[in-house]
Amino acid sequence: MPVQPRLLNLSTFINEHLREDLTLEVLAQRMNLSPFHFHRKFRAYFGESLHQHIKRLRLERSAYSLLYRLTPVSTVAKNSGYKTLSAFSHAFSAHFGVAPTRFRDVMMKGRLATDTAAVRERLQSMGLAALEPARIDTVQEKSIAFLRAEITAPGAAEAVCLALDEWQSLSSGAPAAAPEARGEMFVSTVDLFGLLTGSSFRIDIGREMHAGDTQRAMTGTATLPRGRYAIFEFRCPPERVIDVVQGVYHVWLPDSKQAVRPQVNYLSFTRDGERELRFTLYVPLEEVAALAGNDAALEASVPEAAHS
Repeated sequence: MPVQPRLLNLSTFINEHLREDLTLEVLAQRMNLSPFHFHRKFRAYFGESLHQHIKRLRLERSAYSLLYRLTPVSTVAKNSGYKTLSAFSHAFSAHFGVAPTRFRDVMMKGRLATDTAAVRERLQSMGLAALEPARIDTVQEKSIAFLRAEITAPGAAEAVCLALDEWQSLSSGAPAAAPEARGEMFVSTVDLFGLLTGSSFRIDIGREMHAGDTQRAMTGTATLPRGRYAIFEFRCPPERVIDVVQGVYHVWLPDSKQAVRPQVNYLSFTRDGERELRFTLYVPLEEVAALAGNDAALEASVPEAAHS
């Protein structure tokens, strides 16, 4: 298998094991490369060292937990792989410019409050002022063959969707004039904090794999996990989908009293005319049985990660 899909698969592994001790040697062995060559290839592909990559993902997940799970800072520090609260606070402050104890208050009363007002206006212009899920249901896991793209501005989503349309037509053999024959596409992201705060973020974008699929040789593979989801259905141009995702988290979630799981979020889409796509957004929610507990209890069975 070429190095690119192997690195994408490794990135999936890292995201699924952020609480574990992810050393250079262990991950290089998974790639069947020497630590020296693995480090070079990883930095060349991702634009950051392995240490920087893991640290960034852990801190972004911790910010997500502080904002959208109302998790105690001490629990967030432990789940982010830091042995002490002071070490976590120092790293968090260096990355976000504010201490984790003040982060939630600063974001909610400052930047996100301003963003929320703008998001509400954009949703109203789309006829989505009353943003509610079509249903809350359990979704079975899906195996996805994906490519990775970086979104640096909301309008860039349209170019990514169009490029993926072309990629699917080539991979499926469906003619470019018949996009409806290509089936459902999936987009997922673990850089949810970047998406929700308007900074750049990475997305994994592809299609569901089936028996005998050859796409795994060309792309990364990931599993969208089984679980309970709030499912939103809507139609809009691709450049407006980010408005809906932000609306779900900034408008619907605070009012819903639901607790979200700190895992990959994903949506599916199909072509619906020249300018619009038909989207289904899946927001991962805690299972009903877990809602009665607290985060400390929920995390008690998870081994403490090593400090990185």
